[in-house]
Amino acid sequence: MQWLVGSPGPAHSARSKVKALHNSEPSGCAKIKHPFHPLLDQQFPILKTRIVSGCQTLILQGAANGTFAVPIEWTDQNSSFSPDHHQQENLILDFRGLLALNDFLKKLDISIK
Repeated sequence: MQWLVGSPGPAHSARSKVKALHNSEPSGCAKIKHPFHPLLDQQFPILKTRIVSGCQTLILQGAANGTFAVPIEWTDQNSSFSPDHHQQENLILDFRGLLALNDFLKKLDISIK
């Protein structure tokens, strides 16, 4: 293991710092819920959590001692996962946007005639 020059020990190592789950916390399992994921509805042990590009990610134990990462939103561990919340989160236009679209379409219809 390499240490930074002048560092007193492991607390200041050159390795990236990844927060693992506390030993006292049961890590549990996560079930893949993303409809297009090839492992849909399969359950895997959670090894740790990470933030990758601002997205909370679970590191899961795969087959044959392999691991893989999935966004927490793709699993049943997402605390905000509910059909209503998921639909509201994916709205492209709100009410004001629909009114603006309606006005635009009226103007477009007039210019075509």
